[in-house]
Amino acid sequence: MAMPQPRRQARSSPPWEVLRLISEFVGDPKSLAVACCVSKSWHAVFTSDHLWTPLCRSLFPSSAYNATAAAVSSRHLFQLLHTAASRRRRTRSQLLLHLPRLIFFLDVFQRGAPVLSLARAGSELVSHRGVFRFEVPMNGEEPAALDSCDEVRVAWTVVTAEWREAFGLMEFEGQARAVGNREMWFSEKLPYPSAFCCSEAEAGFEAQIFIELADEVHGGGRTVEKVSFGLMNTKTWRYVKEEDGLLYLQYFLMDTK
Repeated sequence: MAMPQPRRQARSSPPWEVLRLISEFVGDPKSLAVACCVSKSWHAVFTSDHLWTPLCRSLFPSSAYNATAAAVSSRHLFQLLHTAASRRRRTRSQLLLHLPRLIFFLDVFQRGAPVLSLARAGSELVSHRGVFRFEVPMNGEEPAALDSCDEVRVAWTVVTAEWREAFGLMEFEGQARAVGNREMWFSEKLPYPSAFCCSEAEAGFEAQIFIELADEVHGGGRTVEKVSFGLMNTKTWRYVKEEDGLLYLQYFLMDTK
């Protein structure tokens, strides 16, 4: 006759009082966050305000305002403030793209025909006071004439020197804005990559082109004397630094996402 086997007792959750005692010895945010994921009962204990409030007050003393503000748990408040501090300390993206690796193409059409075409390697360009703005004089170029009163189509494209990637900085069509009596101004907002991180973070970007015209009329228009192009920060309305402009292009031209 087989002997009866002793009945196994089911493991029970530790008593509530034991969890509360354990919680007093788990004082760092990371351990508390891990403990919250063990079970529902542990979550109830380790999300308690009596554990998170001292942490909040020690690292963010002004969080005491929460006592009189809307009802928000101390754990939620700690996560909110800690995330804000982490964003502030966000590391800068590493610059891998350099100006000599780029070629800039600019084409201007009027009345359906090309009137100005430029191709400049980055190695030929010199930034203006360290910002992403470059001037291209038309010395030695085939004369080009534009009618400042007529509509135009402008295409500005950047290509990597290896001819592997390209990005359209501008595709404008319409009437140019006049700047004084001698300049035509074109601008277009650029897409903002969510993973972009530089000193210009959180700002919008805008591609801008200026075409400077001569006073005299030539062939039904005014001769182009100089072209300048660059990237503008739409929050400060200043040109971005050359390094930040390259970081922006890097996102679209290199697989660094």
